[in-house]
Amino acid sequence: MNFKYDVYHLDGTDGMFLVEKDIILPEGFGIAEKCRVGIMIRSNGEVEAITMAVSDPRWAGGYEIDQPDILEIAYSYTNGKAGADQLLAELLQAYKEYGNPLDEIMGTDEAGKLWGLSADHVKKLCADGTVKAVKIGKTWIIDRNQPNPKKS
Repeated sequence: MNFKYDVYHLDGTDGMFLVEKDIILPEGFGIAEKCRVGIMIRSNGEVEAITMAVSDPRWAGGYEIDQPDILEIAYSYTNGKAGADQLLAELLQAYKEYGNPLDEIMGTDEAGKLWGLSADHVKKLCADGTVKAVKIGKTWIIDRNQPNPKKS
């Protein structure tokens, strides 16, 4: 693929972000909202293809780096433009194959509606181990890919 990039500095980051100009995903990895895709190049030379929510506050304090040759400098960290394109293509392929991991979990309200149970009853089933779930604070995070406990 032949991607088109802008280079940004994002508030609170220590490098630059190669942002693909034309792609906005409906969700990112672990992010339940629209996301930009690109390649984060940190000041230590670490390079990583990532998704970042369009509402992320780092965009607000960030700015486009509009300097001559900035793309060539960024590409020097990714083995050229072809290397940047390859990293982004791999990220998009993983997104296509694995989707959003948040799609694999649900809360007690959603589980109750799906299973025909009250949210309070689902909480009790989580607490006694009948339902595969993890409690974070006061919230139960439930594995969506399990049978309806009502039918067990």
